Amino acid sequence: MPYFYLIFCVIAISVSSVCAEFFNRRFTDGRDRTPFYILITACVALLGWAILWAFDSGFERGVLAYSLVFSVGYMLSMTFFTLAVRTGPVSLTSLFLQISNTSAAVWGFFFWEDTEATVFAVVGLVLVVVSLALCLLGKRTDGEKKITPRWILFVALMFLGNGSCTIIQKEEQLRFHGSYGSMMMFFSMLFVSGMSLIVFFCSPKQGTRETMKRAGWLPAVGATCNVVLNLFVIRLAKTSLSPSVIYPVLAVGGLALTTLISVICFRERLSRVQWAGLGLGAVAVALLNLG
Repeated sequence: MPYFYLIFCVIAISVSSVCAEFFNRRFTDGRDRTPFYILITACVALLGWAILWAFDSGFERGVLAYSLVFSVGYMLSMTFFTLAVRTGPVSLTSLFLQISNTSAAVWGFFFWEDTEATVFAVVGLVLVVVSLALCLLGKRTDGEKKITPRWILFVALMFLGNGSCTIIQKEEQLRFHGSYGSMMMFFSMLFVSGMSLIVFFCSPKQGTRETMKRAGWLPAVGATCNVVLNLFVIRLAKTSLSPSVIYPVLAVGGLALTTLISVICFRERLSRVQWAGLGLGAVAVALLNLG
């Protein structure tokens, strides 16, 4: 069952990423529609978690603190990923976003009893970094943006936000013995929806109706995948599967499947370096499972 959850997590990550890419390709007028995308995503996710929480039930006041931390991390990740892509190399920005998903495994080495720093796990984590670098750096072109101090700051905040989300989910499940996961995510998305609404009203709203008609369903699908992803991540936190396996597999597996979908849907061509990265990622996953 844990591996069933893991497979669905990888699929959810990939479909969510593809939805965002389809949304961007629907418009060529140069307008920034990020606040709209984030707002629709947050609202649909809120609805999904409200339904799941209704079936799960239960309320614990102490979980609200975890929800608040998660929501702040979620907004940091979404906001500064967008800013980093605008100001610096897209490939490197994506690389650090994926690597941040493995931060929970490193955190677990020091703070979680179910995460052991074996030789296989350490080597596997190193290969994860190399694999992601090969897959993403293989797309670089001569016209790519340069690294600046501002870009480094944006990437650091994005890394902090996304990494904190993966860590806080596991921490909440450990603290409350596998309970109140749906409640935590409901209030997290409630906080995120509120923050997204403020950002949306403060941003230019030209063409919002057209955007909703042409591509409003894409963030809705992406949000549904995000709900599925976080639901199964919470379920995985209750299993005996080590975080040193879960989060690196999500990073490499999600990247690999997204790349393959891009080849089919967007006719993107992979270089030999990228194929080597995918192969090395498979080796990394095998070592992490051995660890």
